[in-house]
Amino acid sequence: MASEIKNRDVDFWYDLMLRTAKKAYSAIKEMVGTKQAREVSEEGTRGAGGDITLKIDEVAEQIIMNELEIAGVPMKIVTEETGEYIIMEDVYNKRGLQDVLSIDPIDGSHNAVMGFPVSAISIAHANGYKLKDVDCGIVMNIYSGDLYSAIDGRGAFKNGVKITVNDNETIRKSMFGISLSLNEPLPGFAQRYSFIFNTALKIRSFGSNALGFCFLAEGSLDTFLDLQKKCRSFDIAAGYIILKEAGGTMWDLNGKILDSPLDLTTRIAFICLNKGLVNYFKPKLTQFSEAFKSQPKFSDVI
Repeated sequence: MASEIKNRDVDFWYDLMLRTAKKAYSAIKEMVGTKQAREVSEEGTRGAGGDITLKIDEVAEQIIMNELEIAGVPMKIVTEETGEYIIMEDVYNKRGLQDVLSIDPIDGSHNAVMGFPVSAISIAHANGYKLKDVDCGIVMNIYSGDLYSAIDGRGAFKNGVKITVNDNETIRKSMFGISLSLNEPLPGFAQRYSFIFNTALKIRSFGSNALGFCFLAEGSLDTFLDLQKKCRSFDIAAGYIILKEAGGTMWDLNGKILDSPLDLTTRIAFICLNKGLVNYFKPKLTQFSEAFKSQPKFSDVI
């Protein structure tokens, strides 16, 4: 059996992810915003990623996992609900494979159950175990059906049309996107980062990191920030390759190129930018780092 299994190329993984995302979307699109969607799963437990598992999460993940099992190829899966799981583990280990699928079945679950139209299926493939190893990704908005996608070296696309970040350089005209899940009153948080928020006249928070990356990639945002280190790699793995291929800049709070293990536990903070604001943000990196260190301690469970 093992001798019959060939190393799969990026197109194989992209096609598998696309097929899987479309099936999951078809299964849950009528659930969004309904009472059924907000039911807690039968087990009533938290998923492996730490969040309460809702019915819509459970249905989407079951469809995704079934499709990947049916594919019949060895792979490691890191997903918010099930956790880390290897299909055909003996073959995977014997061949020294490094194919990893990083999956958030529903990124923005609360949005999905409340009817707020910013929620997505996010699936990425990596040939390795870190964000930098991601070579293709898909983010599908479960409200609109919009499909964001990218393959390493081939560009980023929305519904098949190529997208790029914008080149706005004017901070006062910039649209700031920010991931907010606060552990302190908003005024305290805003004061802590006043060196940047005092210049930001337009700020948006969406509740879906995957789509936040995509909105920046298509030029609808000028920045997308997580300043609290609550994001997980499965939230952004697909958005990461899409934004990278769209020409975006992605840093951690120390100004290093954004990277992270593809696991369930590592928390990530990031500064993601269009082409035009890099020189504005670069001198402020020390301030970002110091402000983060002074924040109140927060729980590892969102």
